Amino acid sequence: MADKAAFLKHTLIFGIGGTLAQIAPLILFPLYMNYLSPADYGTLDVIDQITYLINITFMVNGISLATLTFYRQAGTEEERRRVAVTLSLFLWGIISIAILIAICFAGAIDLFLKTGNPRLLAFGLSVALLDPLLGIPMMLMQARLESVRYVLTSWTTMFVRVGLNVLFLGVFHWGIWGVYMSSLITIGTMSIVLTYREFTIGSMRPDFSKWKEVLKFCLPFIPTSIIAFVYENAGRFAIIQFNPYGTAEAALAAIGVYAMSRKLVKMAGFGTRPLMQVWMSTMYEVKKQDDAASVFGHFALRMLCVHSFFVLGIATFASEIIRAVCDPKYYEAVHLVPVFAVAALITTFGSNMEQTYYIERKTYWKPLIVTIALISTMIFLPLLFKYGIFGVALTAAITTFISSVATYLTTQQFFKVRYPFGKIFLLLTMTAGFYAVSCCFGNAVTLGNITFEELSNLSKWNRVVFLFLHIDWLIVAVKFAIIGIWCLTLWKSGILSDSDKRFAVQSLKKIKDKLFRRR
Repeated sequence: MADKAAFLKHTLIFGIGGTLAQIAPLILFPLYMNYLSPADYGTLDVIDQITYLINITFMVNGISLATLTFYRQAGTEEERRRVAVTLSLFLWGIISIAILIAICFAGAIDLFLKTGNPRLLAFGLSVALLDPLLGIPMMLMQARLESVRYVLTSWTTMFVRVGLNVLFLGVFHWGIWGVYMSSLITIGTMSIVLTYREFTIGSMRPDFSKWKEVLKFCLPFIPTSIIAFVYENAGRFAIIQFNPYGTAEAALAAIGVYAMSRKLVKMAGFGTRPLMQVWMSTMYEVKKQDDAASVFGHFALRMLCVHSFFVLGIATFASEIIRAVCDPKYYEAVHLVPVFAVAALITTFGSNMEQTYYIERKTYWKPLIVTIALISTMIFLPLLFKYGIFGVALTAAITTFISSVATYLTTQQFFKVRYPFGKIFLLLTMTAGFYAVSCCFGNAVTLGNITFEELSNLSKWNRVVFLFLHIDWLIVAVKFAIIGIWCLTLWKSGILSDSDKRFAVQSLKKIKDKLFRRR
């Protein structure tokens, strides 16, 4: 990296913001798991998926990616400002249209989803569609490397959202309505404030001449994302339509358990988020370097090392986390965590390779990748559907692997990145081995002589106290030791280069010096 000091600085600051942004899900996770039933959480999940489909249709996701790409590749500061204003205005327009359509067709959508509450569906879709309005200004801050402003904005959004969720769910007991009401207030207010800022710091005149280039960039995302939506959600909708669980509520509950375990594993992403935020703002300049192929490959390895640490930690303590903070109705989710852990690591590597499409503006390859993934889903889902939601999760992991292989083969056609596959294989094998060892020690949170039904009948506070008193701290210590030994093995294995080790040591020394100097 050309300026490692600047990279470290922004990574640390973005890391603070990213960590705080993840505090909200960490706080909301036990809140949702105790105040929402699995069926309610499943309803939240399917509404999120339908929102994603609407965003695809109206190119919302493509515009978000185009914002960063066109902003970073603009030649002058004036051009960058006009790009920001143009895309912000365009996004507000299409999201307004999307919300009107979602409200009009909420009843028809509910016939397919079988939630039994069209009014909730209309409200949930309308609120969820507002999310990208906040994402565009945040992405522009990232593109400008306004790391301090990004952190302060993340703090404000986090405090407001968490506070409102606690009020609406924990005090008023509004359930799903409370979840969406807190999002409406938070996202709506912050989006208006931040979008107004973009209009005041830049040119007020949108550059309509850019729309043709933006549409050319975004249009491939429509068929691509629709196909991706189908293969990613085929299992969920198969559970709803071919319900192997009997009732519609039971099917939504199974989807809720599926979504919860997936969300738990995705929390490991807070470790890689600051690295990726800085990388996405600097990779365009790195691409111009003579050794770009090696730098891109080495960064993918670094990302995988960091993500493996957090994924291993969550997978190792998944059973303890789920028993400690979730209603007993969610306990079966522990069996899905290893599958999603594998899929998460594959996804991290695939996402690094995928950045090449955006740098080279060769997004037309994406439809081929997702078509391959769809074919894989159509092959494996019927074979594994008999295993219920576990079969759906396993299908998702297999499809993720196949699409990552296809991504590698296609990106190598125009940018031959030199990935250190030997080290990557060693890292993944080592991580899987340490996880297998941790499983031998069982669950540190035992139930004693009480049954799951009796545990469910306890009040939330009494259940937490009971479980805390039944923690085997020796098992907890052993599992922490396993993760520590994994770190030591990683350091000694040769996976990390000498420059990586020196950079890590120097970074820690700089952080320590600054802390002591301030103190």
